Amino acid sequence: MYPRVGSPSAGRGRTQQIDELLAQLPSCHPLNRDQSLFEVALRMADGAALRITLPPTFPQARPVLAVTRPLQHPWVDQAGGVTFPSLLSWLPAQSTLLAVVAEALSELQPFQQPTAQRLSPPVPQSNGRSTPPYRGSYGHSRSESSGSQQQQQQQQHRQHQRPQRQESPPPLPPPTPPPPLADFPELRSMSAKQLHRILVYDQAYRELVAKIAASPARSGVQRQLRLGNADLAAANLAHESEIAELRNQIAIIRSTEYGPAKAAYDAKVARQQAVLDKFSPARLVEKLGESAADVDAESEALYDTFAAGESTLEAFIQKHMALRRKYHMQETTRQAAAATLL
Repeated sequence: MYPRVGSPSAGRGRTQQIDELLAQLPSCHPLNRDQSLFEVALRMADGAALRITLPPTFPQARPVLAVTRPLQHPWVDQAGGVTFPSLLSWLPAQSTLLAVVAEALSELQPFQQPTAQRLSPPVPQSNGRSTPPYRGSYGHSRSESSGSQQQQQQQQHRQHQRPQRQESPPPLPPPTPPPPLADFPELRSMSAKQLHRILVYDQAYRELVAKIAASPARSGVQRQLRLGNADLAAANLAHESEIAELRNQIAIIRSTEYGPAKAAYDAKVARQQAVLDKFSPARLVEKLGESAADVDAESEALYDTFAAGESTLEAFIQKHMALRRKYHMQETTRQAAAATLL
């Protein structure tokens, strides 16, 4: 029997629902340290178990259930995932982890793979009376003459009623854990239960780390590292006089050669920048604008001359139209360059 879960536990947080699941189902145990993966063993010969995965947003997001071995059941898909109405209609304010797990266990636990059964032939009942066998014309009894026929009928009846054996898929082999690292021989002597305890409980993990750190092999490694660091420090100190001499040379170079070299370098950089600015796209657009402005000013001066009566109409029209055409061409070129280059 599984625990009955009522409504008072609905709406609880992640930690409360996990504590309730572990308290009500002693066979449920976590598989990792952050308690986001659990497993409950099913009472089956192949060692199948129900695996429960809690997403990071649980209980807002529903849990994920799966079986570790192939199981023929309407709730189990080909990949081993378990889904049923209560899980699909998960409501964070009403549904609980214990309720859905208990419902899945109650449905999957009693389920067994179908096996072939033999149907026994019906046993004729006797009413206690002795009936003499019927004798035919040749003196043989009816039971003797039709015995082979009855046996054939019974054999056909058994073949017809015999159920077909359902072939179940072979169970998957259990996952093989990776071998412990050669640098930690302490892990080789531990059982799977001890390794699981170290993985789940922080205190057991700290105790193992302290034990490994206190082992003679680790002490020897630490001693070698300290000696190596001391040798490196001594080698660095041996170069102290050389480092001081190099610093003095750098100071002399900065005071005598660095200043003039830096000034010459800055001058060349400034000259390079001036050349780049002279032929830059912005400078080109600026020159086109200056040229168009000069042509526009020249056409305005020609108009003032004509207005003062110093030029004839024919000469004014010819020169003014040429200047305005030149101005519009340069202005159009400037606008196109500004739209393309800038």
